[in-house]
Order: sequence, then C-alpha cells, then structure tokens
Amino acid sequence: MRIKIVLAVCLALACAVLVVTMRPSVTSASDPRVERLHERLLLLDGYLEHYANANYSFYPTVAQVFRGGIPGRVWPANPWTGRPMKPGTAVGDFTYAVSARRLSYTLTARYPGGSITIRSRVPYTRKMQNDHRSGEIGELLQYFGDLWARRHGGQSPAADQMAFDAGVGKQSGVSWWPHNPWTHEPMHQGTGWGDFTYRVDAGSGIFSIIVHYSRGGTRTFRGPFSKTLAASLAGAATSSR
Repeated sequence: MRIKIVLAVCLALACAVLVVTMRPSVTSASDPRVERLHERLLLLDGYLEHYANANYSFYPTVAQVFRGGIPGRVWPANPWTGRPMKPGTAVGDFTYAVSARRLSYTLTARYPGGSITIRSRVPYTRKMQNDHRSGEIGELLQYFGDLWARRHGGQSPAADQMAFDAGVGKQSGVSWWPHNPWTHEPMHQGTGWGDFTYRVDAGSGIFSIIVHYSRGGTRTFRGPFSKTLAASLAGAATSSR
C-alpha cells in the first residue's frame, strides 16, 4: 500500500502544481491516523492527476469522484472507520471541488480538530505547450482563409464561413479542421482558451484571426496574402516619399 502511495504522489508532483495545507491541532501531533489520512489523500490526488492526463488536462467532475467513479486500483480507506473514503464532511472522508473550466481543484479531508487540503492546477508548462499548438493552428486557419480568397476573387471569407462546417472548412483542399488543444473539439470562434476571434476590415478587406492564449494575450494572423502584401507595399511607398 505504501509503495502505491509513493507512486501516486510522484505522479501528482510531475503532472500538476500541488499545494498541501494542513491545519494542525493537538490531534495531528499524537494520532497516527492523521498521517495515514494525509497519505491516502495524496493517493486520491494521484488518481485525479492520472484522470487529467488521460482527458486533455481536464479534472473529473464532482459527481465522478467516488470509489468506482474514477480509475483507482487501490481506493483509500478512512483511517477511522476502515471503510472506503467517500465524499462528505465526516472525519476521514473528503470533499472535492473543481473549477468551472475543470483545470484546477481543491481536495479536503477532516480529522478531529483540523483538516488537510490539497490544491492542484494545470501546470504552467502545459499551458505553454497548448498555447504553442494554438498558435500553430492559427497559422493553419490563416492558410485556409487565404485559400478561400484565391478562389473567390481575392475576397476574404465572411465570419459565418470561417468554420469547420461552413464554406472555409468544406472547401476543396481542406481535409481536416484543427481541434482546440484544451477541449479537443473543432476550433471555433470565441474568446475561450484555444478559440479564435475572426473579423474582416471593411476598408481594406483584410481578415484577422486572433487566437486566445491560456496564459493571457493573443496572437493575430492576417490575410489574404494578396491584400496584406498590397497594404505592405503601399505603406513602404508612403514612407519613402
């Protein structure tokens, strides 16, 4: 049991930003069951991280976290009752709360006179990785928009055409539409992580694809190439006068 706990703790530390908080009491210094509760809460934390690794960084919902709800080879036992730990506020059991985006959570267990809390979230390195992928996807969407313009007299696609199930996504030469690295669904217009905002300038006819990053900020891709090139040449000619 202790070997499995160590493995789960290593998994949690490797996959997430982990913070453990303990509210001490006289009990915590004298009752070995408190230390066992701490170990078993870390085991449960390891199962949550394993779930996130297999589900595109998303932690399980509150309704899923119970024995049999998420994968766990050895489910931790309540040190006071000997029965499997279950959701609730009783001594030796746990409460689990997950953020609306399911990218962070809080796990708490109680003992007489105190509590232990684990807070975990998707690590910064994973955000960097997915933001990099979002940027690459934005460049691919720019190419798709340019492809459309070359076939439509140089005109940028309208906003309602820039989608996987509309004109740009269904045109010849587009056999695959990229997926949002956070949701694993077709990338679409919106302001969420990995989504994009699309607009066309009324004066120049240049389109902008603005990709939204998880770490804050955006990256913009413009097209079609014929119009951005013309605008660049016009700007250079003006500055040389």
